[in-house]
Amino acid sequence: MKILTYHELDEKETLIPLMDQAFRWIFTPEQLERNIKKDARLRGTPVGYAAVEGSRVVGFVGVMDLRTRNLEGETEPVGGVWGVATLPSHVKRKIATNLMKKAHEYFREKGYRFAFLCTSRVIVAYALYRKFGYIDAASFPSAYKLVTKPKGKHKTKHVAGKKTASLDWNKILEIYNKFSIGKTGLVIRDKQYLEMVRKREHLRSTNFIVLEDGYAVFKKNRGILEVVEIAANSKETTKKLLAMLEAKAKTVICDRMVLDSITFDVYKALGYHVERESHDLIMAAPLENVEFEQVYGDKFHMTNLDLF
Repeated sequence: MKILTYHELDEKETLIPLMDQAFRWIFTPEQLERNIKKDARLRGTPVGYAAVEGSRVVGFVGVMDLRTRNLEGETEPVGGVWGVATLPSHVKRKIATNLMKKAHEYFREKGYRFAFLCTSRVIVAYALYRKFGYIDAASFPSAYKLVTKPKGKHKTKHVAGKKTASLDWNKILEIYNKFSIGKTGLVIRDKQYLEMVRKREHLRSTNFIVLEDGYAVFKKNRGILEVVEIAANSKETTKKLLAMLEAKAKTVICDRMVLDSITFDVYKALGYHVERESHDLIMAAPLENVEFEQVYGDKFHMTNLDLF
């Protein structure tokens, strides 16, 4: 068995069964190549390391370059781990362990002080990450509400807001940059990043609500409205955005990642069912002698748009 970078793979199609078994991801090599070219976090990286037996990929660990903000307000480049997978026929052979070591070697060569990954406490790999020194950097508080609609001819009153026939990234960035003041973590963005996540998440202008001092991004799935991101610079604006989102929801509205304390308090005040803890979380591993709290404190922030 040998370890190759993604770019060195001759038969990239052997990634298909591996990723489908682990994540239910099915894609063509052409689709994957297009996504890599669009994602600045992957561009110029090995993309990942693959364990190859014969001509078949039996294990994989993806790597990407991320930008974070530290307590000093500076940009802190870090490593991102994604797509950790081993074929069921090859578990308990230390494949993931060896691939994680290669990923960390790459990050150390780049001079990164931390590696990050998104995972869940309920999966087997969580114990592996702990062995590699990963700590729970941030759990994801959540909020849920059952939306009841008036019966008969009564209609839900819609709150007027700015229509987004075309997305004004400058306005959205202006709101977000003000919203993220004082926050550390995955809060560094530009228009290129926003356009990348818009395409990745298949978002249209109709998935955005933009007000003067805040915006919301949402998806609808079988009557359930999923809040992807809320960035508002006052409680009043947050309440307005939630009223507009509730007007669009048919059954349930949910937000699975509420790391902003003001937004969380508004959810709670409006009668949402809130949970401060979750199985899903982001983990961080120090790659040199430094502690997470020293660099990020207790202000680490991200949203669903920052998942990797």
